[in-house]
Amino acid sequence: MSWFLSQLKDPGPTYVPPRIGLKITSTAIDLRSTVVAKRDGSATVYLRRATDCWDPIEQRRLTVKEIPVTVTTAKGTRKFLVDHKVRAVQL
Repeated sequence: MSWFLSQLKDPGPTYVPPRIGLKITSTAIDLRSTVVAKRDGSATVYLRRATDCWDPIEQRRLTVKEIPVTVTTAKGTRKFLVDHKVRAVQL
């Protein structure tokens, strides 16, 4: 989690980024996305599946199937495989 939080840092005065044209497509209903834009003009979408990856009763890791995700911006279309781990995609 500390890696993810460190990626969000953008110290400075309040900033309102310009609108980002973005389309995220997947057949999974548990796909989650967070888009972050920074003062330097960079933008990143963080993708992950919101599904259990740990069985607390059996005390074991669960396999989370990767699902195909398509990210479309003005720059083009890219495809990724996403599971329960946060995946950063530079826009």
